[in-house]
Amino acid sequence: MLKILLVVQNYTPSVGGTQTFFQHFAENCVANHGDEVTVITTNSYFGPDKKQFKLIKEVYAFIKGVHVKRFPFYRWHQPVCRLLAKIAYRILGQVPEWINNYLSGPWSPQMINAITRSDADVILAGTSNYLYMQYPLYRQKLQQPKPFVFQGAIHFKEDKTIQVISRQALAAIAASEYYLANTHYEKNRLAEMGIAPENIAVSGCGVHLADFVEDEGHAFRQQFGIGEDEILIAYIGRIEATKNIELLLTAFTQAAQIQPNTKLIIAGYPNPDYYQRLQGIIQGYEAHVQQKIHILTAMPHQQKNALLHAADIVMQPSFNESFGIIFLEAWACKKPVIGAQIGAIVSVVDNGTNGLLFHPNNAANAAEMLLQLITNGPLRLQMGHNGYQKLIANYTWDIVAATCRQTLIQAKEKFYVS
Repeated sequence: MLKILLVVQNYTPSVGGTQTFFQHFAENCVANHGDEVTVITTNSYFGPDKKQFKLIKEVYAFIKGVHVKRFPFYRWHQPVCRLLAKIAYRILGQVPEWINNYLSGPWSPQMINAITRSDADVILAGTSNYLYMQYPLYRQKLQQPKPFVFQGAIHFKEDKTIQVISRQALAAIAASEYYLANTHYEKNRLAEMGIAPENIAVSGCGVHLADFVEDEGHAFRQQFGIGEDEILIAYIGRIEATKNIELLLTAFTQAAQIQPNTKLIIAGYPNPDYYQRLQGIIQGYEAHVQQKIHILTAMPHQQKNALLHAADIVMQPSFNESFGIIFLEAWACKKPVIGAQIGAIVSVVDNGTNGLLFHPNNAANAAEMLLQLITNGPLRLQMGHNGYQKLIANYTWDIVAATCRQTLIQAKEKFYVS
């Protein structure tokens, strides 16, 4: 049995890829290994670096055997830091790391105190640029320092000259016992930056197949007036600028001109400004095109599963991903996927086998990929089946959690031997 401390910026009922990863890993350790797992997190539904704030009132929770402790964090300084960042960028052409650190946060003395006083055997924390991720840099000053596994989920850019991780975060990774990468692409990029490859474990993300068994796709199509002969394309994820949804709209409208028997549903939690921008784009289309597009916000989990079953194609146009868990969720429902041909996604989706990849920021090429699947039912079925086979071989939670837990065990052994 392990006594594990997990540190993460947000935790269920907050929704997102990182939240899902930490929740399912925690619950798997409790259910399958009898581990004692504590989660330290913020009291917010949204990341501490977001302008939006929505309070989670429950300070302590016991969720499926996992102890969850939520802490407040300062927010008053963020407008000041944003202003300083703008001034610094205009004068220096870059933003000093200390400003970005306090923008990312969370700036929470109570949270840091709880981490430093933990009696856990090992700590797993994520993600890369948050203040608490600097623990490996100062832990030797503590009375009871702990072994530390760094889960970065770094969204590397294709352009290697763009710095996406701070020097301090890179130093913290180097000082950690192990780094937990989502993909081999992430591992290779870190190795290029000087992190020892033998200290990087690749876990990926996971899904519970049981969550996707119930097929309510037919009822979903009826609810939204989607005919059985119509091809439904679905996007599921945060509705924000980094997800590149404008490209999806452009690609969809181009494909729909050639194959009009199509519809598009965009589903997820919206950034208000970006949501308005998308609405403005859609309102600029002709009426018959507008009728083909639905945007769903605040969609309950069960409806999300119904949409995945209802869809013929699942598309994720984002140019900034560390993995892309929606691909796994689509494969759990045996659906083909389309994504951007960027490093992290190339590590997950096998182009031409379980999905198609388009050239980044190339809407015409994305439309070509859509048309390949819209016009070829057998290909959609084959790719969906291939994706399902890859999922059950690599990305169930039992498989992913076993890799993560073994990494924690190795981190503990490494720390106390050295």
